[in-house]
Amino acid sequence: MSIYKYQNFRKYLHSVQENLPRKGRGMITLWAKVIQVTPTMMSQILIGNKSMSLEMVDRLSTHLQLSEREKDYFIMLVEFDRAGTHSLKNYFLKKITQMQDESRYLKNQIQDVTELSIEIKAVYYSQWIYVGIRNLVACKKVATIENITEELNLPRETVANVIDFLVKHQLIIPSKQGWEPGPQSTFVPADSPLVYKHHQNWRLKGIHQMDLRSKEDLFYTSPMSLSADLAKDLRSRLVKIIQEFQKEIGPSESEVVRCLNIDWFEY
Repeated sequence: MSIYKYQNFRKYLHSVQENLPRKGRGMITLWAKVIQVTPTMMSQILIGNKSMSLEMVDRLSTHLQLSEREKDYFIMLVEFDRAGTHSLKNYFLKKITQMQDESRYLKNQIQDVTELSIEIKAVYYSQWIYVGIRNLVACKKVATIENITEELNLPRETVANVIDFLVKHQLIIPSKQGWEPGPQSTFVPADSPLVYKHHQNWRLKGIHQMDLRSKEDLFYTSPMSLSADLAKDLRSRLVKIIQEFQKEIGPSESEVVRCLNIDWFEY
C-alpha cells in the first residue's frame, strides 16, 4: 500500500486501518496513545472534525515506520488539510502532485551516471540488506514494501529507506510488479575493502541463518590436512564450479533468493 496514492491523509489512514490485524476501536486507541491524544480526539481526526499537528504526524510516522520521503509526503498531506485559504491549499496541492509524480516516474531520484561513486558503493555494501533486497525484487512474487518486510522479517521503515536508496541510484527500477534490478553495475575489484565488507556481511547472515535450522539450507565445515598439490587442485576445481554456477544463474528465471558462501583458506 503506497501513501502516494492519496491526497487526503484521512483516506490513507483509513486504508492503513483496513489492512492491519487490529481494527476499529482498538486501532483508534493505539494511535491515540501513539500521538498522545484521547481516543475521542483520534476519532475526531479520522472523521474530519479535527486535524493533526506536525508533532502528531511525526509520532505517527515513526509508529507506521514510514521512510523519510513517505514522512515528507504525510506532512504535506496534513499541511494541505490545515491550510486556511484557497491559495494556500493550491500551493500544497501543487507540492503534493509534484511528489506523486516523483514517486511514479522517479525523475528526481534517478541519477544519470555510468558508474556508482565510492560513497554510494560504501553504503550499498555496508549491510547485507541492500544486496539482499536488490536480489529479492527480481522475484516476481515480491511487489511491495510490505512483501519485502514480511519476507525478510525487517522493520518496514528500514525496508522503505533501502528501497528509496536503491531506486535513487538505479540499482532497482520500477516495474509493473513493483521493482526489478536496475542497470547500474556494483562491480568492485577483488582487493577493495568493500569486497571484504561484502563477504563479512553475508557470512554473518549465514551464521544467523544457522540458528533457524531450515531444512532447505546446507552448511558444511571441514577443517582438514592434505597434500599441497591436492590443496591447489581443490581450489582450482572450486573456482571452476563457481564459474559454472555463474553461467547457469544468469539466464535462470528469478524465483527464489539464495546465498552461496565458500570459505577455503590456510590456517
